[in-house]
Amino acid sequence: MAGKIEGTVVFKDNMSPVADARVFLDPEAREPRSTKTDGLGHFEFENVVTGLHELVADREGYQRKRQDVTVYHEQTVYPIVELEKGGPKVKKGKTKGTFDYSDSKR
Repeated sequence: MAGKIEGTVVFKDNMSPVADARVFLDPEAREPRSTKTDGLGHFEFENVVTGLHELVADREGYQRKRQDVTVYHEQTVYPIVELEKGGPKVKKGKTKGTFDYSDSKR
């Protein structure tokens, strides 16, 4: 028994579509599936076994989003995945030099 997932990835701040986002279906599975969104943010997975699945979407500069979706026999589900700004954190380093307090405003 199988169904289909036809979803859309959008930017959370303005709900516009995200092109070229990576979308994974059950990334922890033995054989995960993946695809990329088209220019309108759409993606799809066909012949998905019925039951609960995990979708993961990401794009450079944005936080990875995990979302559960339930697939039903011979039905299509239409999830919307919202990405927020703030991808992987940049390593912090030490600043070299001095700071002149007389230049700062109090």
